Amino acid sequence: MRDKMRTFKQLEKTMQKKEFDEFAIRITEVYATSSIEYTQKKIAIDNNVTANTIRKLMDYTIIIALIPLALAQKVLNKSIESQRNKVKDSGYNSILHHRELLKKREEYLTYSYLPSKVKEIANDISSSDKPLSSFKDKYNLESDEITKRILKRAIEENIVSDEVMERLFSRSLKIKNTEYARKYFDFLRYERKINNK
Repeated sequence: MRDKMRTFKQLEKTMQKKEFDEFAIRITEVYATSSIEYTQKKIAIDNNVTANTIRKLMDYTIIIALIPLALAQKVLNKSIESQRNKVKDSGYNSILHHRELLKKREEYLTYSYLPSKVKEIANDISSSDKPLSSFKDKYNLESDEITKRILKRAIEENIVSDEVMERLFSRSLKIKNTEYARKYFDFLRYERKINNK
């Protein structure tokens, strides 16, 4: 007789962090790279865990960036295809869920940088005319969106000086001088002022 299927919480309690992370990565890679017939349920049975645990492990690897973004995209593609096979014209829930995971991933990555690194990135960008995308490679940032979030964090949390903040605003307005952009910068100034108290 088979042992009782393990849950995400049980795995967290019984495994060392490194072992847990490696297991989660392996599960995610297997799911993403296997055929559509190899479902979450089958992977769960093969690994003596619940199907819900498989989903949670994959979400975990995506959010805390244990896997590359390209592999996360493969997980989404397979999830959509799998859902479509179950219910005609489906896949929408998978898309919404994946978007939410990617937002959480961006948030996680944004706050994984020490304030000193955030300051370095913001200072560098503020004194350059290069496009944001050029800093992605220089600082090994996953996306332009994360670069923007890091700049927002640098301003809101008073990590950079007022001078650097104004240079960032000026730089941005040279690219896109709109009423929306100016209001957004006013909002950031307000957030900065509140966080400075």
